[in-house]
Amino acid sequence: ASIEASFDAIYLLETKKDKNGEIIDFLIKDLNANAQKQLSYSRKELVDKGIYQFLPESIRDSYFEKFKYVALSGKAFESEFNMSSHTEDSDWYYLQVVPLSNGIAVYNRDISERKKSEDEISRLSMIAQKTSNAVAITDANGHIVWVNEG
Repeated sequence: ASIEASFDAIYLLETKKDKNGEIIDFLIKDLNANAQKQLSYSRKELVDKGIYQFLPESIRDSYFEKFKYVALSGKAFESEFNMSSHTEDSDWYYLQVVPLSNGIAVYNRDISERKKSEDEISRLSMIAQKTSNAVAITDANGHIVWVNEG
């Protein structure tokens, strides 16, 4: 019930091992509605299936190895990654993977809007810094807190 209240897509995954004890996949044991929406499959189509087949091809192998690292080492992992080409409408995600007793929990959040805002701030900062006109920023009391090089 608590995972349903999250804004994140949440997956609870159990390790699937071969006869030699090697992790060959992670079975989806539970997930919230946001995770179902993210993968575009129903709960019935996902539960007890291996996650590997549902990982986007562009990150499948590298992130599967990271999932295995978390399960084996007991150390959490987090990352931001881009799911599309470098365009204005790129899909950016924040991923956090934490160890569980017999698997991992994966938290995934769409951060595309935040990344767009960060890019815009970066561009505006560069323009303000490099313009030949003088630019000054003051605080609420009128004290200058920043001046460009112009």
